[in-house]
Amino acid sequence: MINSIIKLIQLIIGFFLILPIACILPKQRGLTLFIGNGDGQFRDNVKYLYLQFYKFNPENLEFYFLTENHYVHKKLRQKQLPVLIYPRFLTFWKMLRASNIVVDNFAWRVIFKSCV
Repeated sequence: MINSIIKLIQLIIGFFLILPIACILPKQRGLTLFIGNGDGQFRDNVKYLYLQFYKFNPENLEFYFLTENHYVHKKLRQKQLPVLIYPRFLTFWKMLRASNIVVDNFAWRVIFKSCV
């Protein structure tokens, strides 16, 4: 019951507060976020597309791998790869401004970040 109430509150906040802000804020051209499966696992198609972006470093593109997993965040930072940890203010800001979001599957919408 408590989880249902929390999810309802998150949906209301997302729909009535964050969505209007996201619509008003201009998108940053070339800002791309990659979100892995589950809590931001670094695997599967998103991983390989992200690594190709890093390898070929497209001009005028800023990109990050977004994860909730602290282990993934730590490992990517150790390799000096662009990564953001969720939830943090900078991560929310990047999510609101991103012109492209690449996700592994549709399940990423289940948690609060779908509201952004």
